Amino acid sequence: MAIFTLGPEGTYSSQIALEYFSDSTIKYLDSISEVFTMVNKKRNAYGIIPLENMIEGSVRETLDLLYETDAKIIDIINLPIHHCLCAQSKNFEIITSHPQALAQCKKYLQKNYKKKLTQSAKSTAQAALQASEYSQYAAISSKFAAEKYNLTILDENIEDFQGNITKFAVIGKQFSANYQITSIALTPTNQDQPGLLLKMLYPFQENKINLTKLESRPQKEQLDNYIFYIDFEGDPKQAKVRKTFTYLEKDLKICDIKVLGGKAID
Repeated sequence: MAIFTLGPEGTYSSQIALEYFSDSTIKYLDSISEVFTMVNKKRNAYGIIPLENMIEGSVRETLDLLYETDAKIIDIINLPIHHCLCAQSKNFEIITSHPQALAQCKKYLQKNYKKKLTQSAKSTAQAALQASEYSQYAAISSKFAAEKYNLTILDENIEDFQGNITKFAVIGKQFSANYQITSIALTPTNQDQPGLLLKMLYPFQENKINLTKLESRPQKEQLDNYIFYIDFEGDPKQAKVRKTFTYLEKDLKICDIKVLGGKAID
């Protein structure tokens, strides 16, 4: 079994991978798209990728690739995120990290390091590695990454909001047996009609299916056309869910539905 996630070792994704696949060898890649490529390419392969942060919202690249590829979400894991500022010493010039981490610490940086330059990195662990190699850099990373790369932790828990949590998706080629939360993508067949969103949402209410998330992403083929991403409580095999899907796709014929996977029942 091959396990792929964002590298280098020390990313938050790698922490999830080590816990979820404790007996497997983890292979580290440079980007979310590479994780999807390897999961789709290799037999018996799984990936761990960030899905959504409670401060910065959904990871857009992940949503796009879930829609565009055959990879399925087989489970979702929540991880509390606590960032630290780490460097070789206090004499640094540039603060680097993944864009999401920089955004999650925006107020902290403005208050304490307003005059310092910031720079994006491919991951929080990549930032820590860079800080370990070049003394002019400080990194925003996990405590785990700071310790791995022998950096001095200058400050801890620097995220702007306490209780910061990121959802990570475990992806593979097959769906899980049962889901307690299911994620789908709705692609309207004709977006130029009044009340379209209401028409798509109504059968969920009618069949007493509780929605937990709704957002849209632009389609890449045509301007002003959107894909609607919905999370709901339930499993695609349930009668009320099948009834809802049939009504939308075959009776109303207003959208195509792609099941992306979701959070498996424990």
